[in-house]
Amino acid sequence: MVDLIAYESMAAEELLEQIKKFFRAKGIILPTIFVTRDETEKFSESPAVNLQWVQSFIIQTDEPAFYLKIDSPDDIAILNQDLEQALSELQDSLKKFLENNRELEESLHSKINTFATAHLVQAKNAVKFRLKKLKTEVANNCNTVEELRELAGKYYATFIKQELLERIVYPLYDGLEQNPKEEAYLWVLNEVNRFLADLGVMTINISVGEYWDENNPFYFPAEESTSDKYATTNPDEKGLICEVLRYAYVFQENKDADNRQIAEGIIIVKVYRPEVGL
Repeated sequence: MVDLIAYESMAAEELLEQIKKFFRAKGIILPTIFVTRDETEKFSESPAVNLQWVQSFIIQTDEPAFYLKIDSPDDIAILNQDLEQALSELQDSLKKFLENNRELEESLHSKINTFATAHLVQAKNAVKFRLKKLKTEVANNCNTVEELRELAGKYYATFIKQELLERIVYPLYDGLEQNPKEEAYLWVLNEVNRFLADLGVMTINISVGEYWDENNPFYFPAEESTSDKYATTNPDEKGLICEVLRYAYVFQENKDADNRQIAEGIIIVKVYRPEVGL
């Protein structure tokens, strides 16, 4: 009987999660008013289950990097206008979300409002003023379309990292680590992921249980990896990934080749220390 009750409780939670996703897609966050099972009856969850929220950050896209459309310096002005417009649409989306969800907790409302009214405004100003210089830069230093796109790619990668990842996406990692099921953060993340995917930004995906290759240019171990908590006396476990803290982000330039790195990913891996067991 206990197993049947537990099964029915899990089914109810899955149904509730689907309902939440349905309304989340429409920009509506349901208040948490249902408890599907008593805290004392919850199943013990493995670390892998507890960290599933990280996978919400994965971006997969078929869109190539948007700057590959550049054939001349004049194209940069057009792309910058399109980029500024896309940022305005993202900003409007976040503002509308706040209007439709006035009952949000004050701290959540404040954080999302900061994304919309401060960070995205700053991003648009960066396009308008900083990226405006790119046209002159490529005109003076590039002799071929390939050189033009190469230089433009560096500029846009820096822009995405500084204005979108560091100011919005990374704080979402922190927020969801504290509350993995926070619907408001998940909604904002979905909108930002869609924005990035349209520009040809994707994540280089890696999973807990895989082994980190020291020659991997996209990921590096966090400082926590050096603690005794992740030390192992088993040489076969050296480099085993215990946790993904942040995914690596790249511009998709070629599906069959290396892509332009925007930001490195961070992982926690096991370190081999035979003396730990002594």
